Amino acid sequence: MGALGVETNSGEFEVLDVCYAGPAPQEPTVEIFTEDPMDLGGTSEWIALVSGLNIGPPNAAADLRITLLIEYLLSEAGSRKDQQSASSITRLILAGDSFAPLRRYDPEEADSLGTTLKVEHQRNQDDMVFSAHPTQSLAGHIAELARVMTVHLVPGAADSTGAILPQQPIPRAMFGEAKTSGGFLTETNPCWLGVEGCE
Repeated sequence: MGALGVETNSGEFEVLDVCYAGPAPQEPTVEIFTEDPMDLGGTSEWIALVSGLNIGPPNAAADLRITLLIEYLLSEAGSRKDQQSASSITRLILAGDSFAPLRRYDPEEADSLGTTLKVEHQRNQDDMVFSAHPTQSLAGHIAELARVMTVHLVPGAADSTGAILPQQPIPRAMFGEAKTSGGFLTETNPCWLGVEGCE
C-alpha cells in the first residue's frame, strides 16, 4: 500500500489518499488457439512453470526426481502422447526455491558422511553446511535445457539472493557453462515476461 499525506505540526502523518497494489492494466490478447486448445498441430508456445526444486547436497532420490523432470522437458520420457505434449514446451520458468536452504552443522551427520562435511564446517564459521553440489547440479541441468528452450531463473526465499523485494537476479557467474548460453536468463522477483504478444 502506498500513502499520500503530510506531516502535521504535532508530528503525526495525515493521510490524504491511499493506493493499493494490484495488477497492471492488461491489453486484450489475440486468440491464438484453434477450436481445440489442446491441439498440438498449431504454433502455440507452451510454458513450463517449475517451483521448489530444493536442490541440496547429493541425494539419490532428489537427483532422480530432477533427472526425470529434465527428461520429460526434453521429450525423452513418458508415452508418445507425453513426448508430443512436452515437445511444445519452448520456455521454462524456474519460479523460485531452486536451492534448498542451508542446514545447520550436525556433528553426528558429519561422522556418518566422513571428513568432507567436517572440512566444510571448518570453512564456515557460522555453523552452516556449504556444498557446491546444488549450484553445479542446477548449472548442468540449465545448460542442457538452454540448448532447446529458453530458461528463466527467478529467485525465491531460499535462493542465494537478497530477501528484500524486488529480489535481484541470481548472478549468472555461478552457473558454469550455462552462464554463456543465450537461452538462459536470470530474472528479478517479481519479473515481467512477454510471450507470444502476451505480457
